[in-house]
Amino acid sequence: MNQMYLILFISLFLNINCGKKEDAMPVSNQQLLTTSGGWKLTAETLSPPFQGITDYYAELDPCEADNILKFLSNGTFSIDEGATKCDASDPQLYITGTWSWNSNNTLTMSYTGAKEKEQLSIITLTSTMLKFSHSSKLMAGSVATETYQAQ
Repeated sequence: MNQMYLILFISLFLNINCGKKEDAMPVSNQQLLTTSGGWKLTAETLSPPFQGITDYYAELDPCEADNILKFLSNGTFSIDEGATKCDASDPQLYITGTWSWNSNNTLTMSYTGAKEKEQLSIITLTSTMLKFSHSSKLMAGSVATETYQAQ
């Protein structure tokens, strides 16, 4: 009888362990940033308001709201015009540059042809969402918070 319990216990133990899922390998921030088909803006707010505007996303034309931000693993990025262009003669990739991940959870972006670099403070980065904030020099020092959805 004890032998039967032992066999039953071993079979139960093997069934439980065989059904256990392996832990997934941890994914780095750089991998999360570069593995999607790009990032589409879904929200942008300004604080303090710039000229009374807090919801900057609502101010965008549809041809701007469909743009795709793409980070590549080689340290370059681009902004694609998306499905619609504001001007048919615009290039499909209208902004390019380089990016680097910093140890303090910020991202440095250098735009091609520009001298200044932009620091983005990462708020959320998952396989489906990217959210960051940055100081907007064009909007009189407002802090822009942008939310993107993976494509």
